[in-house]
Amino acid sequence: MLTESQVELIHREIDGENTPEASAEVRELVARQPEALTLMTNLRALDALFREVPYREPPPAVREALYKAMSLNSRASPRAGNAQGRKQTITRWAGQ
Repeated sequence: MLTESQVELIHREIDGENTPEASAEVRELVARQPEALTLMTNLRALDALFREVPYREPPPAVREALYKAMSLNSRASPRAGNAQGRKQTITRWAGQ
């Protein structure tokens, strides 16, 4: 099972945020652990799908609902260790 830091390392690699040293660490991790390779492959596929979606200006009502939701969430205190919940939420949203 991958640790939270390993998952974050892979996410940063997909986002292009890793240093050369961290990228080398990801390559080693993917070569050693099938679970890491699966995650990396799935995230790359998801990233490619997102890049295919054309930009559309949201309707004003949707934009307003998003801004309201963001302001409600900004008042909530962030909890450490909630990365799994965020990942599941993003995955559910992307699947829709």
